[in-house]
Amino acid sequence: MKKKFFAALLVVVMTLSLLAGCGEKVDPTDAPKATDAPKATEAPKATEAPKETEPAEPQKITIALQAHQTVTDYENNTLTNYIEEQCNCEIEFVMLPVKASDAATKISLLLADGKDIPDLFVGGLDNDTVQKYGAEGYFLNVADYVADPAKLPNLNAAFEYDGVKDLYYQSVKTVDGAIYGFASIGKPETASKVYYTWWVNEAWLEYLKLDAPTNLEELKEVLIAFRDGDPNQNGIKDEMPLYATINSGNGRNTLDAIVNCFTYFVGNRDTNKGLVAENGQVKAAFTSDGYREALRYMADLYAEGLIPDNVFTDSQEQWKANCKLDPNVVGICTVTGGATDLTQEMGYIPLLKGPEGIAYTPHVPGSWDVKMAISADTDNVDLCLKIADLFYSVEGTLIGRYGTEGEHWTRDINVMIENGADPKYIEKAMETYTMAELTDLWQINHNGNWRGVSPQCTVGMVNLDFYGKDSAESIESNKLISGEVYYSYDDWKMDNLRGNHPDELLPTLKYSDDELGEIGEIIVNVDEHMWTNLAQFIKGERDVEKDWDTYLAEMENLGLSQWLKIAQTAYDRQK
Repeated sequence: MKKKFFAALLVVVMTLSLLAGCGEKVDPTDAPKATDAPKATEAPKATEAPKETEPAEPQKITIALQAHQTVTDYENNTLTNYIEEQCNCEIEFVMLPVKASDAATKISLLLADGKDIPDLFVGGLDNDTVQKYGAEGYFLNVADYVADPAKLPNLNAAFEYDGVKDLYYQSVKTVDGAIYGFASIGKPETASKVYYTWWVNEAWLEYLKLDAPTNLEELKEVLIAFRDGDPNQNGIKDEMPLYATINSGNGRNTLDAIVNCFTYFVGNRDTNKGLVAENGQVKAAFTSDGYREALRYMADLYAEGLIPDNVFTDSQEQWKANCKLDPNVVGICTVTGGATDLTQEMGYIPLLKGPEGIAYTPHVPGSWDVKMAISADTDNVDLCLKIADLFYSVEGTLIGRYGTEGEHWTRDINVMIENGADPKYIEKAMETYTMAELTDLWQINHNGNWRGVSPQCTVGMVNLDFYGKDSAESIESNKLISGEVYYSYDDWKMDNLRGNHPDELLPTLKYSDDELGEIGEIIVNVDEHMWTNLAQFIKGERDVEKDWDTYLAEMENLGLSQWLKIAQTAYDRQK
C-alpha cells in the first residue's frame, strides 16, 4: 500500500460530507463553520458507507484513467491515496491519452480486445459513447444502484437539492431507462448556462486613448489600433489584438463569440454539436447565412493580421500562459469565468453587437456529462460503487477539484490569514464559505488529484481565493468577507447576459440506441468537418464566396440531412 495522506482525516470526512457539501441547501449561508467540525458520533447517515465487512487485505482494482499533462504522479497522488484509504483497495492504472479523442479510441480498443478489461473507466467518455458501449454490454447499467441510498449514499444526499435529481436523471438516463455511468453535479440553476464574457486590455485603451468597443465595427477599429500602436510599449510588434483558442471550452474560443454576433451558435459544447431549433424545426447553425456572414467578418480580421495563427493550434495551457505574459500581449479575448486566467490589465466589457444588433451568448439546456463508467465484466461491483460514491462526498470533491488540503486549499482560518485573509472578518466569513483556495490548481503541475476528469459534486460549495497576499484574488476575497460593495463578476453576468439567446432552445437531444448507431459516426464526421473548414475559411485556404456551395455539398455527403432527420424525431419526442 502507498503512504496514506488522509487517515487522520477519516472522522472529519465522515461527519463533514453531508454538512459542508453534497447534502446541504443551495443557499451558501447554510454552509458549516470551518472551525466547528461535528463530533464523530454526529456523523449523518447519508454519508455512511454501506455496512459490510472489509477484507483484511486491500482489494485490487484496475482503473482506466485519462491522463493530464499537468499531473506529475498518479501513484503517489492525494486523490489516489484518499480512494485507497477510504475503500481499502489498491489501484492499478491503465493510462489513457491526454487528448479526449485519443482516450476514447483507446477505450474502444480495450473493450474490443476483451482481455483484462479495467474495472472502472474515468475520463475519455461522453454520454453518447457511454450509452453506445452500455447497450453493447460493455458497461454496467447502474440505474438500480443510483436509486439506492444504501449503495450510493453521497449521490442520493445530493439529490436532496432542488432540481438536482431531475436534472441528473435527465442527463444520464437513456431513452430506454438505463444509466451506464456517473456524471458530475453542479448547481442546477447554473448548469444550464454557458456564458461568453468579453474582456479588453484597459491599459492599452488608456495608452492609446480609445473607448472600449460596443459592436463589431468598433471592434475592428480597436484591433487595428492595438496592432499598430505598440500598446504594451516594448518596441516589439508582439501584440495579439484578438486572441482565442479553438481547442478549449469555457468560453475561450472568441471566434464562437463572434459567430454569436451573427447567428445563434452553441458550437461543440453540448451533444447537439451546433444544431439549433427554429419554429419547431431542427437546423444546423453552421450551414446558415448568418454563419457565412460571420466567416466573412473573421476572414477579413485574419487578412488584416488581427487574428494570429496560433488561435487554431494553441492548447488551453498555452492560451493561459499567453494571457499571463509580462508585458501583456493580449488585447481582446473571451472567457467564461477565470479572472485568474488573465492579467489585472483586463476588464469586462458588455456583449458586442453584430451588424443586425445580435448579441447572443450560448445557453445549453441543463445537462451533465458522464465521466465514469463501470465495466460489466468486473468482479468488484460493490467496490466500484464505493469509489464512485466518494466523488459525490465533500472530501472527495474538495480533493478531486482542488487538490491537497494545506497545500492547494485550506479550512484552517490561521492559514487563510497567513495567505491574505482579513483577520477581522474571516471567522464570520467561514460561516458562509466552505474553504479557501491557496493555489490555482489549474495553472500548475501537481500530484494533488487527477485534474478534473473524475465526477464532482459542487452544489452548496462556496470558496474564497487567496492566491498570495498581494494577488487580485486575495484583494477581491477580502472585499467579499469585509462586506465592501463592489461590482462583482456575478453582478456583471446577471446584468449583461441574462436572456441573450433565442426564445426557442434545443434541449439536449436523447437518441435511442438504434438512432445512435445510425448517426453516431455522422455526428463525429460533420463536427470535425465544420471545425476544419471554419479555420480554412478564416485563413483564406478556402474562399467563403467561391467554396461555400462545395462546403454545403460536403456536409450532405457526410450525412448531415440524415442526422437532422433523426434529430427532428428526437426533438419531437421530447416536446
